[in-house]
Amino acid sequence: MVRVSEFSEKCAILAQLILYMVFTLVSGLAAAEVEPSSRASVVQEQSADNLLYHALERAALKEPQRVLTDLTGLIASALRSGDRRQVALLELARANACRVIADWNCQQLAGEAAEASAILAKAPLLQVRGIIASGRASSALQDYSRSEAHLTRAERLLKEYPQPDLTAEVYLAYSSVSFAVGRAQSSVDYSRRGLKLFEQGFARDRLTQARLMRNLARAESTLNEEAQAHETLNAAIALDLGNADPKLAGELHLEVARLARTSKNWALEAASTSAVFKIAASMNNPQLKAQAFEAQGLSSLVRGDVAMAISQLNQSLNVLDKLALNRDSLRVLRVLVPLLIENHNGDAETQSMVRRFVSLQSSIDEQDRALAASNFEARMLYTERAFELERSRAEAAALAAQKQLIARNQRLAYGISALAVAASLIVLAITYWQRRTYQRLRHSELRLRAVSNNLPAQVGQFDKAQRYVYANAELEEVLKNQPEDVLGNALISHRSPEEKARIQSYIAQVLKGQTVRFVDEVPVENRIDCFETILVPDQDPSGSVKGFFVLRFDISRLRHAERELQQMAQVDGLTGVANRRYLEERLFKACADAELQQQNGEELASVSLLWIDVDHFKQVNDNRGHLVGDEVLRSIANRLKGCVRHNDLVARMGGDEFVIMLEQTQSMKVGAAVAEKILAAMQMPVITQRGTFKVSVSVGVAFNQKASSPEILLQAADKALYAAKAGGRATYRMQVDGSPAGPDRKVVNIGS
Repeated sequence: MVRVSEFSEKCAILAQLILYMVFTLVSGLAAAEVEPSSRASVVQEQSADNLLYHALERAALKEPQRVLTDLTGLIASALRSGDRRQVALLELARANACRVIADWNCQQLAGEAAEASAILAKAPLLQVRGIIASGRASSALQDYSRSEAHLTRAERLLKEYPQPDLTAEVYLAYSSVSFAVGRAQSSVDYSRRGLKLFEQGFARDRLTQARLMRNLARAESTLNEEAQAHETLNAAIALDLGNADPKLAGELHLEVARLARTSKNWALEAASTSAVFKIAASMNNPQLKAQAFEAQGLSSLVRGDVAMAISQLNQSLNVLDKLALNRDSLRVLRVLVPLLIENHNGDAETQSMVRRFVSLQSSIDEQDRALAASNFEARMLYTERAFELERSRAEAAALAAQKQLIARNQRLAYGISALAVAASLIVLAITYWQRRTYQRLRHSELRLRAVSNNLPAQVGQFDKAQRYVYANAELEEVLKNQPEDVLGNALISHRSPEEKARIQSYIAQVLKGQTVRFVDEVPVENRIDCFETILVPDQDPSGSVKGFFVLRFDISRLRHAERELQQMAQVDGLTGVANRRYLEERLFKACADAELQQQNGEELASVSLLWIDVDHFKQVNDNRGHLVGDEVLRSIANRLKGCVRHNDLVARMGGDEFVIMLEQTQSMKVGAAVAEKILAAMQMPVITQRGTFKVSVSVGVAFNQKASSPEILLQAADKALYAAKAGGRATYRMQVDGSPAGPDRKVVNIGS
């Protein structure tokens, strides 16, 4: 029979292993399971708002910066005390404060932290609120697929734990995402579904009700239902939520101003904009102030006062730049840059603004690339901290149990000394107790083994000589051996010499007391499987390493999904050609290679760039509809691909603009030939579901005979394109090293 102390030690080691695995897997779970025992607390959550909202969350609507300052110490204190519910409430307050100041990354991280704490606190409704906060932040960052994934998880939890106000918040988030991706009718449907909960008396949060009305009015206006939109906004303003959420009141007045601008009701537009300025000043919110300047600028533009529009849009841009709201700045620049180009004739201010526009676009793209990595690192850090906290608690509980056992043994010893007459009976009692203890420990071991056998990972334990001490069912299945055939065998007995050398280096580290993590690829039949392996040292109470544990996860599907996402990030979703980001990557590499060749005195691998713009494409959208416009863009993209070599790149820059990059071109005749080929291909009429009609394009060609930067090539191609438009459209013009090329009939002097 195994001694009780030794058996307890082995069970404790196995329990630590299972706990480590659970916290390693928790960051990859799509949704958390809530134990049935927590359902009573869920009912309690639904019965009182103060269990779902911290007082600071409401205060953040008026004083976000002060709330963020106060929360730092409160969250640290709650973490030290181990109050996970309080941590979740405070993180939700932080998410709301970050939303008010438009710090979307902060809001996303706070929402994820609130969700993780709610899972540990077994508070599913707080978990839903954390998921919704993360989803709204992802939508603001234009990561719509991730936002929809968050909202889907929230919906699933709300089906199990219904809460009308949170359901309305989910519909609010869905309506915002739908509007952002151009699905106005879906935005209307989601908004009305949310408002129906208030009409039936199920939901009560008037702030959510007002936001749903704002989204509904915005979508109705897009669908040309201006009268209905006015009625919806008036109903939202009548709720009189200015004191509760001043920023929301400002957003409602902004929507009124936009509608008034559309209907050219200048008096209403001026009054609404003035109300926004007053609200922004009262709560010291520069973002609202910038939006008010933007609304004024757009109004001045509609009224034909271009100089005033440029001034007001510049004021909006200056405020947004100070706030580092790059996406909002980019939106204003999209209106301001064309105005400057048209009215300032390419002066230094316009050129500076264009460079600023390009730089800001590149900065936003870089932020998007870094976002996924930063969020992943933050989630991993939080998981590791949670594991350390739980392990400390487990060790403290084990120490307390050990002290209790020592005290009990002392009492038994005193009893034996005092009752020597009953020594034989006491011996029998102790024997019986040990047998029961052994049975309980044995039962615990069987339960832990059952858990490890059903985990989606290969789990093994090895002694210091690298021999199998334990293997779970999945590992035994991989080794194709029975348990008695596995135990005692060496870990790397069936490995190749190369694999043995690599694995021995990892084993050497874990035997020094280090946790080791590595990824390897294994060929299996006609595929390559990818595995992540974790080596955890097995230490005795004195800290000496007596072996190690192996946890091996199959991450093949995850790697495959990562590759698919990478491919999706390079392709334009509408036309199937490359997107702007991938074009910039390829162009940057080509220019860098050309510069290196020039420095080495080698023959320059020249690049030709063709910028194509569809002539009068706005008329197609206006007269035929956006669906037909999309068909036209797809047809043009297919024709462009048919005009180039397989290794040339066709990309969509956005809207009706395309760019073709031709590498290894020996002269400018190559670009001219492709331009002629494109113009010829456009002679064929475009066939759509709404009829057949002709579409023409204008082409600007840039060619570098010496190393050039991507910006110079793009500017040259754009300059040539404008010359082609000025030449009557349906033609092309060329630029060579930043200067116009001639004397071809389609190539005229357009200035350097």
